[in-house]
Amino acid sequence: MVLALGGNRNDWVTIFDEELLPADPDSIVAENSVFIAMGSLISVLGEWIYDPDSEQIYDGIGWFPKAIFLPGIEAPASKEAVRQKIETQMKSYAISIAPDSIIGVGPQGKVEIWSDAAPEILLGKGWV
Repeated sequence: MVLALGGNRNDWVTIFDEELLPADPDSIVAENSVFIAMGSLISVLGEWIYDPDSEQIYDGIGWFPKAIFLPGIEAPASKEAVRQKIETQMKSYAISIAPDSIIGVGPQGKVEIWSDAAPEILLGKGWV
């Protein structure tokens, strides 16, 4: 099991950019193991990162293609930059995750979100 938490969003981006952790989840998650992400790390796992301070979208590490994760933000549709990105990308999505939530990533891309609060999801075009 790999447990990753703490730090800020920019620290996690640096860790992956400098290859201190592999950007390929299969390199971290072996059979019968799990990678558990909490806090600000969750926001960098998607293809894109939403920065609430600048209200801009940046490239994430891409573990989840076409995704933006918004830890601690209640409604992805309430963020203009998120809405614009999701509306222009096929099969894209944004997920808001409560601050005390955990994302577990296991073998073969199995994903679980552990939280008392339900995530809120914004879907892009092409899902219907």
